[in-house]
Amino acid sequence: MTSAEVRVLFVVTIVDGGVEAVLEVLIRGLAARGVRCGVYAPQGGPGRVGPLCALGVWIGSPVPVAARLARGDFSVVHATSACPAEPGLGSLLRWAALFAPMVVTSHVSTPTEVTEVRFDRYTAVSAEAAAALITGTAASPEVIGNAPDSAVCTPGPGRAGPRPQLLWVGRAVDTDWPSKDIHGLLYLVASGVLAEFDVVVIDSDDNARTLGLDDWLAGRVDYRPGVCSKAALVRLYRDVAAGGGALISTSRAEGMPMVVLEAMAAGCPVIVPDSPGFGMVADGVNGLKYARREAFSEIPRCLRELRDERIRARIVADALSTVAGEIHPDRMVEAYLRVYRSLPPRSFGHRVAAARELVRGLLRFRRQGGGEMAR
Repeated sequence: MTSAEVRVLFVVTIVDGGVEAVLEVLIRGLAARGVRCGVYAPQGGPGRVGPLCALGVWIGSPVPVAARLARGDFSVVHATSACPAEPGLGSLLRWAALFAPMVVTSHVSTPTEVTEVRFDRYTAVSAEAAAALITGTAASPEVIGNAPDSAVCTPGPGRAGPRPQLLWVGRAVDTDWPSKDIHGLLYLVASGVLAEFDVVVIDSDDNARTLGLDDWLAGRVDYRPGVCSKAALVRLYRDVAAGGGALISTSRAEGMPMVVLEAMAAGCPVIVPDSPGFGMVADGVNGLKYARREAFSEIPRCLRELRDERIRARIVADALSTVAGEIHPDRMVEAYLRVYRSLPPRSFGHRVAAARELVRGLLRFRRQGGGEMAR
């Protein structure tokens, strides 16, 4: 397929957070290469990707998307690995397999099964995510790393505060709250070992009470609930960098968070756990790593290292070199475009196999009291 013939439908559980950030970079890059895209999610809103989608954005009912698929409006369907396990999305993907080649991408480093749906290509954002993806086939997932929006996330002047800042950005309380491990950071605040730093938490939702920020940590954390614009985050990364601080990730298994990549691109040092999915960060080279098994006790050591201006400057320079090289957006976009172009059109055999999968799926969910596609 030529670029003009590639029409991609992205299927995700919700357009927000890291998924929204990746889609924004990928869809903009594809559009610049003549590829038209659309997005479907059962909940949420179009977010920043809405204006970029030439083929539309659908939120809620899958029926309009199913009709567009049957009409042949999409030549490729690209889903995240969380979708097959979702009843409604699983049925939509089995329906989509009748009409278009299918790609799935895994972003997490914990075992993730996608055998509910027959995919043509498997991709993952890291080697660890690829190893954890359970496909039910002999196919080896292709590793395509995420990339930050390097056109917006750039180094620049910042305003230094009275004390260095330690910045955490994300959704603090979620269904996978233990994987975020923000409570480990809060325990360090409570113990007083971070007394020389202003700890800033940017939380997409207001979880102050759940986190104990109005109780045992009252007044000890600069807590800012609500979604920040990308421009506001970039300014914050620059301010943190100017004041001698760093961005910290406490992620356990969700892979390389986009906020880490964006901070690196903006010239802000990053401190990440020595956990699966963070292989792109080399300790002491383009970032600093701490061993999670030490109950976060190595974080103060990382902060002390960053006080050395030579170490700090070297880490920032190497991080910017990484962004300009292996995690540049063009590299990510071109890799996915090669995958899309390599997909064969649907043959009669493909359609028969997909029809069988669809029938099996419908029968299975009927036995389980399903019927989700009708919704």
